[in-house]
Amino acid sequence: MADDAQADADTANDEISTVKTKLYNTGIDITNEKIVLTAAQTKLRDNNGNEIAMFTTVNGVPKLIANNIDVDNLIAKKVITAANGTRMELVPDGDSARFVMYNQNNTPIASFTFVQDGSNYLPRLLVRDYSGTTLLRETSIRGGYINLYDAVNNRTLMISTTGIRTYTGSTLTNTWP
Repeated sequence: MADDAQADADTANDEISTVKTKLYNTGIDITNEKIVLTAAQTKLRDNNGNEIAMFTTVNGVPKLIANNIDVDNLIAKKVITAANGTRMELVPDGDSARFVMYNQNNTPIASFTFVQDGSNYLPRLLVRDYSGTTLLRETSIRGGYINLYDAVNNRTLMISTTGIRTYTGSTLTNTWP
């Protein structure tokens, strides 16, 4: 009887050892309390089997794919989105915090920044149109001013709370009032 009990214990130990080896081979290291997952794709599912997130590699770049991220407070040093060679950057960098959009030539085409006016930081919106790398038009909006610049003809229209002005180059050509 003792031999049967010992045989059962040996069998159980062998099975535990086999399971432990299989777990270790999949990245679960019970001895060192560590999990390292190794797979072409790693999916996380909830108790109902619904996919929550997936870790994968796209063009050699590791990616976390999570369609349902619920964030009440996201703190990031920099946020960058990119698609088809264009990108947007949000950089919350103190006094020089900015949101910038870049075209496929890596040229800034739109930005929302702060401009210092004495001790105040005022918002400024800047939008640029390009043909390839050639600037065509630029629009700038900040407190009380709208500037429209035609780079092709070197003309500027400035609208402010005090009036309207037009320029060719740096020469004032018209004013209203």
